[in-house]
Amino acid sequence: MADEQKPRKVGVYDGSDGGAGSSGMNWMWIIIGLIVVAIVLYLLFR
Repeated sequence: MADEQKPRKVGVYDGSDGGAGSSGMNWMWIIIGLIVVAIVLYLLFR
């Protein structure tokens, strides 16, 4: 069962890349990071 889940996760991540390679994931995490930082700053300084 555990062996079946590993390829699944990899497949999901590869699909989210859209064939752009690791750069696609990096941009996604950068965008997520910016959103999280913006929310934290908003909550701290509102």
